[in-house]
Formats: sequence, C-alpha cells, structure tokens
Amino acid sequence: MVDPDDILGYVVVTAVVIVPVLAISARIALRPIVESIARLRELTASAASGQARALHAELDELRATTARLREEVRALREGEAFYRALQAPREVPPAAGGSTADGGTGA
Repeated sequence: MVDPDDILGYVVVTAVVIVPVLAISARIALRPIVESIARLRELTASAASGQARALHAELDELRATTARLREEVRALREGEAFYRALQAPREVPPAAGGSTADGGTGA
C-alpha cells in the first residue's frame, strides 16, 4: 500500500524541481522560434508600410496626371471650338453704298 505522505512528497518534489526545469528548458527551446515569429511580423509590417507608401506615391502621381490630362482636354476643346468658329461661314454685312431691294435709289 502507498503511503499518502510519499505521494505528497512526490508532488512537492515535482512542483519545486521538475516544473521549473521544464519551464526553463521550454523557454530555451522556444525562444528562437518566438523571436523568428516576432521578426517576421516586424518585416511584414515594415514591408506593408513600404508598399503603402509606394501606393500612396503612385496614387498621387496618377492624380496629378489625371489633372494634367483634364486641363489638356479642356484646352483642346477650347481650341477646337475656336477653329470651328473660324471655319464657319460668315454672314457678310451689306455694304453702305451697295444695292438695295428698292432698286438702289434709297428713296
């Protein structure tokens, strides 16, 4: 038969000696893995930050290009309207001393 004092002694030795030894061993074994995961997260965050900056720069460039193109289209439309107005047939005003509908007598 097993004495309850022996069981209690075994539990105390396990709790005092073996658990801390296992914890330290696990910490030593897992430390490189945890550091690698932390470093990977940092690199991922910095890469995402760099990509976000690059995308913002590209977006700003696209906005500037769009504004420039809109201005050019507006100028082209104005030029086209001007040339259309130049090419449109003009009405010639009647000459001051020219013929009139009543025979040119002016009376």
